[in-house]
Amino acid sequence: MYAVTDTTPQAPAAEPEIQEDKLAAERSFIGELARLERGRLAALRRNVGNSLCEARGIAWFYGLLNRYAKPWNEEAYFLIATLFAADKDAIDGKTASKGDLGATLRALRAKSGASTSEASPLDRRFNILLDADFDAKMGGELAFRLRQLTKLVISKKEPSARIYWAQLLHDVKFWNGDRKAVQKRWARSYFAPALESLEDNQTDTTTD
Repeated sequence: MYAVTDTTPQAPAAEPEIQEDKLAAERSFIGELARLERGRLAALRRNVGNSLCEARGIAWFYGLLNRYAKPWNEEAYFLIATLFAADKDAIDGKTASKGDLGATLRALRAKSGASTSEASPLDRRFNILLDADFDAKMGGELAFRLRQLTKLVISKKEPSARIYWAQLLHDVKFWNGDRKAVQKRWARSYFAPALESLEDNQTDTTTD
């Protein structure tokens, strides 16, 4: 009797340790998006809010997916593609080169003049975002919340609060990790930047 092996693709249980070279594929994908002709970028913008199975007029997009995505993360790639297509500055190369969305929103909050000792409307929206679920087939609430907040960031055109799209793509891919590593990192970036900076300094001064 032969043993039956389940070959169904499964999402990874946890986010791998993030190193810059680990984002190479994500950066390459975002680079390809930035080089798309205007008509294809417009097609992606028209599909914002749609899941991949609901999308229309983007059959060509499967060529990109075939080079980068796995069956379990196709929706993450499509979601980020539709959001990125609305960021004209990023398409023109004016984008962040590091930091997650928590850091971006922290910078946006600081520019708004909100006191660090008082709650801000952005705090509430960020908390809701952290609790949002991602549906690998339909996008779910996370897609809706990201659409709202990335639109806000893009509209402000604040140089210190730009989105690092490669990092955002990586984070959405691993949003459903068992330990919620992405959500914890975003929360630290937004609410505890001083602690994050201290940890970075300690890492930088560590020698073998």
